[in-house]
Amino acid sequence: LLTQTRSSVMSHRRSTRRRSPTAEPRPARDAPTSGTITRIVAQKHNPNRVSVYLDGEFAFGVGLDAAANARLDTGQTLSVDQVNELKVADEIGRATEAALRLLASRPRSVREIITRLRQKGFEQVTIDRAIERLEGWNYVDDAEFARFWVENRVAHKPRGRRLLEQELRTKGV
Repeated sequence: LLTQTRSSVMSHRRSTRRRSPTAEPRPARDAPTSGTITRIVAQKHNPNRVSVYLDGEFAFGVGLDAAANARLDTGQTLSVDQVNELKVADEIGRATEAALRLLASRPRSVREIITRLRQKGFEQVTIDRAIERLEGWNYVDDAEFARFWVENRVAHKPRGRRLLEQELRTKGV
């Protein structure tokens, strides 16, 4: 009886689980993949994203940077290729933002960032483009990370040379 109750509670929790506050409206199964932009609305829970409506129906959400770079405006007509390009640019932006959140707490190696972005469900092509951006901004540098890691370990948790080398190898440096 206890297991039946527990399983029914768990299935109830799954069915009533709330969506992430940053989640955008779900596109209809037959959401338009091209058309004329009728509305561009700031998203309720994430002001750094906008919802794009094509021919009166929600089509997709995109970051403000991607929307600004594409110079989206109401009345503009988007082809299927343009919509796909916007979605790819948005995905790269989201991966970059996720990587920046990781880097906010401490420097990380490229491999650490790749691993964490994979865990978050980003595709390898998207991850590679996000890493290129971060390297271009000098936010990621394995040699600098190794220096930071060794200095930090020597100051706070002294370790031998071999153990430090092993730790750096596990971090992908």
